[in-house]
Amino acid sequence: MIFHELRHSSATYKLLESGGDVKLVQGDMGHASAIVSLNTYALTQDNRRRALAEKIAQEFYGDHTENERQDQLMQILDEDPEMKKKLLEALLAERAQKSDVSNLLAVRPQARRK
Repeated sequence: MIFHELRHSSATYKLLESGGDVKLVQGDMGHASAIVSLNTYALTQDNRRRALAEKIAQEFYGDHTENERQDQLMQILDEDPEMKKKLLEALLAERAQKSDVSNLLAVRPQARRK
């Protein structure tokens, strides 16, 4: 193991043990800025990032399955016909816009050949 690998391992360990305190690691490692530390060691935070996303999703959605969430949404829309109408209009407008873009892209290559 070379010195730089030991240094990298040390910084990674410090980042994990400090709870992701990049400024602490920056100071210990002598990096000019926290950005250098982040760019080098941010990958060590992926598991923590995923765990946080799962925790937030759990708190936001609770223990409901996707089908239960869809049922809840449909119930809300059934109770508010105006909201249901606006949502349908927005979805149809988005679909039409995507269709227009697809048609435009399909036409352009033919126009260039002429």
